[in-house]
Amino acid sequence: MMKEVLEKIANNGNFKLEKFSDDIQQVSPELRVHAISNIVSALDIPSDSSIIDIGTGYGYGAVLLNVLGNNVIGLEIFDKKLENGIKYWEKQGIKIEKNYDLEKAVFTNNKLYFANMDSRKINHFPDSSVDFVTSFYLSAYMLGKNGAYQNVHKVLKPNGKLILSTEGVLNVPEFARGLLVKTLGKRIVPKGLKFEKMITMDKNKAYDRYVIIYKK
Repeated sequence: MMKEVLEKIANNGNFKLEKFSDDIQQVSPELRVHAISNIVSALDIPSDSSIIDIGTGYGYGAVLLNVLGNNVIGLEIFDKKLENGIKYWEKQGIKIEKNYDLEKAVFTNNKLYFANMDSRKINHFPDSSVDFVTSFYLSAYMLGKNGAYQNVHKVLKPNGKLILSTEGVLNVPEFARGLLVKTLGKRIVPKGLKFEKMITMDKNKAYDRYVIIYKK
C-alpha cells in the first residue's frame, strides 16, 4: 500500500498546493512523505496504534501513519492548508472520514481523520485515549509552557509517547546542533511527560535530523 501511494504521488506532481513557506519541500508531497517515512522506520510504532498528529499541515505524516495501519487524527490550525491537503489526498484515492464525532474518532480502527483545530485544545479528546502523539518539522514557537504540547499528557495512555522531529536551531553550527537539541529536549519537557531519548537521523534521509521522544 505504501509503495502504491508513493507511486501515485510521484505521478501527480502538478497538483497545486497553496504555499505557506518559501521552502519548496514544504509543498512537495513526494519529498516530504519519503523523509517522514525514514523517520517513522526508525521508531517503534506498532500497527493498529491510535495516533494524533499535531501540526499535520498538508497531512503528509498523518497519511503515512494511516497507510502503515494506524488510526490517525491530523490536527492543523491553518484551515486553507488543511483544506488543500485533503483535496490532494482525496485525488490520490486516500479515504478520509467525513461527518464524524471527533471525540469518538480515537477509538476507531485504521481510519484517517483531519480537523482544523488548535492543538492546545487537544484535551477535548478523551483522557488516556491515544498511544502516540506525533509532530513532524517542529517549530520553536510550538514549545514552552503555553505551547502546542501543553495538554498532550492528558490524552496519552499510560506509557504513551510524544514524538517530535526537528532540524534544531539553524543558526547553530551543525557539529553542535545535536548536542543543543538534546540538551534543550531534556530541559524543556512538556507537562506530565519525561524525556526518553533522542534519535539522530542520517541527514541524507530526512530533513529533520533529530527525533525527540517523551514518555508519559
